[in-house]
Amino acid sequence: MNKGILFLVAIVIAVLAWSFIPKKAASVGAPSPTPIVSKASEAPVEVVQAQQRMMMAPRQPLEPLKGNEVSPECQTFFDDIRRVDLSQAGEFPPKGNLFPKGERCSKPNAALEALDAKYRESCLKVAGNNEVTKDQYLQMLPQCYLAFFQYRAQLTDFLTKDKKLEEINDPQVLADKLMTKMIENPAQAAEIAERLSLLEPNFYPATKAALMSRFMDANDPKNANDPEKAKKVDELIKRAESQNPKDASELFEIEIMSQRTRGASAGDIENRAADYSRKYPEKGVGPYYSAWGLLQKGDKAGAIQSLNESIRREPLEARFRETLRKVEAGQIDGAFEMTAKFGLNPQEFYKP
Repeated sequence: MNKGILFLVAIVIAVLAWSFIPKKAASVGAPSPTPIVSKASEAPVEVVQAQQRMMMAPRQPLEPLKGNEVSPECQTFFDDIRRVDLSQAGEFPPKGNLFPKGERCSKPNAALEALDAKYRESCLKVAGNNEVTKDQYLQMLPQCYLAFFQYRAQLTDFLTKDKKLEEINDPQVLADKLMTKMIENPAQAAEIAERLSLLEPNFYPATKAALMSRFMDANDPKNANDPEKAKKVDELIKRAESQNPKDASELFEIEIMSQRTRGASAGDIENRAADYSRKYPEKGVGPYYSAWGLLQKGDKAGAIQSLNESIRREPLEARFRETLRKVEAGQIDGAFEMTAKFGLNPQEFYKP
């Protein structure tokens, strides 16, 4: 029975998410940039305020790179991009000068060409277009947001590539750099996130990003069985719990994932799930993982009972219902899905 059960580990990194995108998170077996929707209303006020400051507020100009990598015209354009006040993007009719056109920067650095083209295609046809209706504007705006945030983040990372992390004291610069590193380099992303958390202690996404990055780094095959990396994950889980108790369910799932990758037994998982279930009687993830432990012991009836309890607690959670369907049908492999999400969601502050 133990060998027949597989966990589908789903880590969805949400760099951007939109309130009008269907609220359905992708299920994947590896890190993915697929957007999902998080809930700012469930976070403490100071966390939301810090999040808004990091994502929506204009950035300060950066020192030009040494040499001739960036022309003066493009440097001015890059500064203008970073100075955009995104809190104005939700206004209708849109302001024609909100998004810089960069007409004199026809050839940005090769590393930025693709994102530059996407920004121009997605944003410049939105802002200043007096022919679009409000509904049309709202439909076009998400793609512009996505293109803008990706471009601004890559610009910031490019313009600060020669700076050491400890030399960067601007939290907004670190937030931008974090967005570029979460998937491509988890270890580096964790260092950036921890530096950002030090400078901006109320910015909970930095703590969560550090945790997710440390978890991915600890589970890199080359770091297998590294106790120091596992210890960092445990420390960050505790810090995140104290900083944002309302994220308890996802933090619990990350804890379970971390324990499973370290070889925790089914009994250990079941006991931890039972503790969590008693502490949070309204949450369905406690009995959900109790069901996994019971199934490991061959107690299918007990597992089904626990899954039904998960559904009773959270009837709208589709994952619980899908797992129950598979277990009842005897489709055990991949029936249980572990999920964890990380979100930097500027759209939470957009009020059409």
